[in-house]
Amino acid sequence: MKKYLFYFLGLTLIFSTIISVRVNAQNINTVNVNKNYINKANSTLNSKATNSTSSNNTINDKSGTSDVTNSSAPTIVIDAGHGGYDSGAIGPSGIQEKNITLQIALKLGNLLQSQGYKVIYTRTSDNVPWPSNVKLDLRTRTKMATDSNADYFISIHNNDSKLASSNGTQTFFSYNSVKGKYLANSVQNELIKSVGLQNRGIAPANYYVLGHTSAVSILTELAFISNPTEENILNNTVYQNKFVNAIDAGIVNAINNKNS
Repeated sequence: MKKYLFYFLGLTLIFSTIISVRVNAQNINTVNVNKNYINKANSTLNSKATNSTSSNNTINDKSGTSDVTNSSAPTIVIDAGHGGYDSGAIGPSGIQEKNITLQIALKLGNLLQSQGYKVIYTRTSDNVPWPSNVKLDLRTRTKMATDSNADYFISIHNNDSKLASSNGTQTFFSYNSVKGKYLANSVQNELIKSVGLQNRGIAPANYYVLGHTSAVSILTELAFISNPTEENILNNTVYQNKFVNAIDAGIVNAINNKNS
């Protein structure tokens, strides 16, 4: 009997040991699983935190851009030469200067506005806000610049000559205006670089719109509408966009360099 009891106790001890080992093994596996889960969870959280930080940095980078703000933006008057009763020069095929200058003025104004600048047009259509009187016409244009306390006045024109061979681009500024000269040079350089017509340079002039406003003023003669080739250029959308981009670049360069 004692012998069987001894065997029974021995078997019980062996089974207890086996069960204990299995339980401990399960506990160890559970701990390992929990550790793996925690490590994986922490890795996921760290990854999300990193992505969140990266996203915030992107937002901060965007907020740090140097775009022109409305509160500090210069006011630029865009003057489409002629209009209404005054057709301006007329090209060999009948293209009227007033229509070309308006198209370019509106495109230029839209581009400048998209960059944050304040833009005022002397006219936005062929229905001009002044009577058929040259003196009142010019006086109204400059008064718009004065009343709005404009910083810049950009008058857009097409040149004309009795000689059909006359060609090229030229930009004028007011006498004794250092800032006007700098702006004229900046715009002229961009026009020549972009469009590539003959460079007739810059020059001071006594044009009414240049001398009767406190704004930094220029008048640009983009090309000769009296020249058949340049008339076609002026009436071509691709070239109009080149003129617009060049004038815009010249204005922005001058503003950023603080010399105009």
